[in-house]
This record gives sequence, C-alpha cells and structure tokens, in this order.
Amino acid sequence: TGVELTFLSAKSAPQLTTCIDRNTDGAKFNLLQTNIKHLDEASSEIVVRNGDWVYAVVQIRATDQGSLASIRLGGVATMTPKTVMKEMTEGCE
Repeated sequence: TGVELTFLSAKSAPQLTTCIDRNTDGAKFNLLQTNIKHLDEASSEIVVRNGDWVYAVVQIRATDQGSLASIRLGGVATMTPKTVMKEMTEGCE
C-alpha cells in the first residue's frame, strides 16, 4: 500500500542514494532515520523509518542517463506526497 512516485536523476545510482540519504536521515525534527541496503554496484534500497513506522521505501537503479528512484510512501508521508518527494530529492537532479 502507499503512494508510488518516480524520480529521474542525471546522478549515478550511488550518488543519488547518498543525496536522498543526506536529505532524509535526521530530517523532520530528527524523526526520520534511513537504512541503506546496497543490492549491487548499480542499485540500492533505502528504507526510511519514523520510529517503528515505515515512512518510505526508495529503490534506486542505474539507467543509461543516470538513475531512477522508485519511491513508495507510507503512513504520514502519503498526506503530502509531492512535498515529501521534493524534500527527499532536493538537489539530487
């Protein structure tokens, strides 16, 4: 369940992973925490938690032009999905 969004970036998959992690971990008054799982050198998954609740799951994979983030928002994040995505991906173009 949740809201699904996608974000295209000219950055490599590792660079996009770092950028989203930087924007998200500790954001929202230090309530959000990320856990990154590197699936291989060209893809990763970030699980964003708000306490015991999953706030978002971000799957990042390399493309010919950079990388693609598939974002699934849950819980409170579904209330303002475009704002949440903008905050998570700011400066990650």
